[in-house]
Amino acid sequence: MIETIKTKRDDIIGFRIDGTISEADIKPMLPALKEKLRQYDKLKLYVEYVDMHGFSMDTLIEDLQFSLGHLEAFEKAVVITSKDWLSEAAHFATHMTGMKLKSFHFSEKEQAIRWIEQS
Repeated sequence: MIETIKTKRDDIIGFRIDGTISEADIKPMLPALKEKLRQYDKLKLYVEYVDMHGFSMDTLIEDLQFSLGHLEAFEKAVVITSKDWLSEAAHFATHMTGMKLKSFHFSEKEQAIRWIEQS
């Protein structure tokens, strides 16, 4: 399940992910993301991974197609998780994409919010 999180700033898109993600979870989010991309030159992404059990293959393909076509639109991203492997993946993705990407534990949520809200 993917749930939208209301953020203080319109240029920050927030999501909470819990459980296995399917294409049915991703598709409803894409129009909102595309609309934000039309409104702002650069976006920031705030994601809370509560308990991720994985992606289905169709979701992975859909996500990659969207992400690879819009990576330059994201100025920075923050991932809040208690999963060490996901923190490591976020660290690796920083080097692969050049995007400012930080991972925080749920106990550091306020620090993560301050970091993503900085211009």
